[in-house]
Formats: sequence, C-alpha cells, structure tokens
Amino acid sequence: MSTTELPLQSSGRKPIVSSLVIVGIFALGALGVLIMMALHPPVDRKVIPLTAAFLAIMCLTPFPLMRIVSRRRAFVDGGDLVMVTGVGTKRIALANLRALGLDVVDLNRRRELIPRLRLWGASMPGLNAGWFKLRNGEKAFCIVTAQNRVSYLRSATDNVSLLLSLENPDQLKALIAH
Repeated sequence: MSTTELPLQSSGRKPIVSSLVIVGIFALGALGVLIMMALHPPVDRKVIPLTAAFLAIMCLTPFPLMRIVSRRRAFVDGGDLVMVTGVGTKRIALANLRALGLDVVDLNRRRELIPRLRLWGASMPGLNAGWFKLRNGEKAFCIVTAQNRVSYLRSATDNVSLLLSLENPDQLKALIAH
C-alpha cells in the first residue's frame, strides 16, 4: 500500500502569528501575577502553591495549540483519505466519496459551507481544523487554511462532509476517480 501526500494550501503566517500572540498573552498574564505577588505578598502561605500551579498551567496551555498548528496534514493511504488535524484524525474510504465527488468551492461565495460551530478542534485566523457544524447544518471534518479554494467532499455512507484546503485539488479528484 502506497501513501500519497496531499499538500495543503499555505495560510501564510496567520496561525503562527496567532499562536505567538496567545503565548505572549499568557506570558504577560503570568508576569502580571508574579509582579503582584512581589508587590503584595500573600498573608496566607497556602496561596503560593496555588499561584505556582496557576502560573504553570498558564505557561503550558499554549503548547497544545502549537501542536495543532504544526501537525495538520492530509494524505491518501491505500484506499482511504486520511486527514490529521492535531486534535483528531479522520479516515474515510475513497470509494465512499466517489458518488458525490469533489467540488472546489470558494467559501466567500458559498457561505452555507463555512464552519460555524466548533465541535472539537481549533479555530484561529488562517486555520479551522477538526470537527465543525457548517452553516447549512452539516457536520464536517475540516482542515481549512484558505477560504478561496476549498475541496468540498460529502460521504452519504458516513453522513459526513469534508472541507480541505488543498494546494492541488485535482490530485485528490484523480485518486477518487480510480
């Protein structure tokens, strides 16, 4: 069984910049807590371990987000399309996608296909990855890095939609056709 990588469209630096901004906000929050503790030491020493735990959580929280941003990918393995988002993986048989095929859509024009409600995943400027409810009510597994050229697939067998920002949608279309 061979594996065929499906390169994703670049979203520029948006997810990386968003992640760095979030890390910066958490770091500033932790710094603020440390400054306040230095200026106003707590009367009860039991507060110090709780504060240390809070600071540790604040410093570690952004790392799962960085993992999500860096691990997204799509590939065809054997007869299955595999989408990896960092928080989940969806494997769906290409045979289940043949009936409805692949449509390349512009989400700026097809507003009903825009991921609206995040069920399980990550959403930030330049990236929607994971399970979403679309505006039209469909449940979809998404890796959307750019809105202008998104591959829309629907499997009636699995009752799921897929949105995928591929660099070359024709590559997946050809693999589905075989």
